[in-house]
Amino acid sequence: MRKVASYSLIANIQSDAIPAGYDAVTQAVDRWLASKGTRSRTDGRGVLKYHDGREAEFTVGTVSSGAGSVVEYQLTEPTETGLFQTVIRIAQTTSVLAVYAELLVGSSLNQLGPLAFDARCPVVIRGIIELDLDWHVGEMPVGTRPISFLGKERAQSLVDVIWHPARTLPIVVVSEQEGSLLTPQIADNIATDLSGLAVVAHIDVDASWTITAVKGREWSCYNGAVRLYWPLAGRSNNHMMNPLWTRSSLLRGLYDPRDASYRLRKLLRKKILSSSAFSMREADCFHNVRQEHRKEQYSLQKETAKTESDWKDLADSYADDNLALAANLENANRENQILQEQIANLELALRWRDGEAEAEEIHAAIEVPPATVEDAIQQARERFDEYLAFGDDVTEGVTTLAQDAGPPEKILQYLDVLTEMAKTLRKEPLGTTVIQWLKDRGINCSGESDTVKNNKAAMKLRTWHDGEERRPFESHLKPSDGTSPDRCVRIYFDAEVKAGKVVIGWIGRHPQS
Repeated sequence: MRKVASYSLIANIQSDAIPAGYDAVTQAVDRWLASKGTRSRTDGRGVLKYHDGREAEFTVGTVSSGAGSVVEYQLTEPTETGLFQTVIRIAQTTSVLAVYAELLVGSSLNQLGPLAFDARCPVVIRGIIELDLDWHVGEMPVGTRPISFLGKERAQSLVDVIWHPARTLPIVVVSEQEGSLLTPQIADNIATDLSGLAVVAHIDVDASWTITAVKGREWSCYNGAVRLYWPLAGRSNNHMMNPLWTRSSLLRGLYDPRDASYRLRKLLRKKILSSSAFSMREADCFHNVRQEHRKEQYSLQKETAKTESDWKDLADSYADDNLALAANLENANRENQILQEQIANLELALRWRDGEAEAEEIHAAIEVPPATVEDAIQQARERFDEYLAFGDDVTEGVTTLAQDAGPPEKILQYLDVLTEMAKTLRKEPLGTTVIQWLKDRGINCSGESDTVKNNKAAMKLRTWHDGEERRPFESHLKPSDGTSPDRCVRIYFDAEVKAGKVVIGWIGRHPQS
């Protein structure tokens, strides 16, 4: 069996509340098993017959000692691709209540090959987290719902959490664009998927600007983007190790934002749950209970051996050896788990550093996307200077727009396509009209209607400086449409075929006819 995810929770509660909490958790697990089907036995080992006719194997075992008790549930169920096993352990001592869980997959046959499995947070884990028991991973509280950090003051709290050196869990930040998320439920759905393994934060435009102001554009999340902030260890100086998915990259190749949400959620599950497989370990209380149980068993054996003096020395020797071997095995297991965690973290780091991504994944932003319209134009001036010429009125046009109109990333994308057109013109004819060439590449654009072109007042409003002289422009790109005037962006341009260059006369509000 291959471990695909693990969970490790500790309840920050008063000692006198631990027995009741322990009972509440075990009852939650029992309810989960009962919801799946009928058990042939209520304890020990047996078969769980599902409502759909499938059969799963389950075991329940308890270890008790003077240090506390541990109960372990193990459910092995058949799936279309093989076997899926859920292991849940619950520990209570006089001072600690803890839960550790593992998800494992395997083949029902002796097959050699990769196991394709989309791990998800089990319902039982979410049920345990939702108990009124104040669960934590390290110093971080966990839940099953997103946390809203709206406005400047709350944004500063989020900054403090993200950049806290003791943070133990990833934070997934979901940002708004024009007051809306990619889908209305995306933050809630991601929080459900990653319950117990990540904190999901929902931020608005004001919060995005605050993060940008405090930490810089390269560390921020804005304009409908989603960002994954890993814990800081080893990643504190490299923003590229904390992937950012812009709204356009999330929607690329898809027509429905819900499909984009499904694809992103699958990717986040894969990244975070697979990382948890080697990062989450049992709390020490599990080891302490088992170790004390072994000692008590050995003491009992020694007491029995006292009646037979011939065997006493041998029993003492065996007991000491067994204790030493058990301790060595425990230490070896821990060291092995640490090494596996390090390997997994290194693989993860290399994967993000090299920009590797599987075919079905969404590519994270390699370059920092523009936060404002001004940023977008500045990046275009720096990157496309050989192919784009910006007229003198472009700067004024920017002042007529909201800072995040477009959005800016889309404006830069449209200017990038104009650059590709200029490169093509230097090599060969387009083979069609400028407008059709752009439309074939998914660009929303048009020329002015005859009514506008024959209206002197309307064309006067569409007359701008091209860098050398003032002249009318008719062709325009429409990154955003059907919105408030300060967000209705128009990019007026003219393709100079002989020069192999595109002149930008205006980037600003839609001119009023």
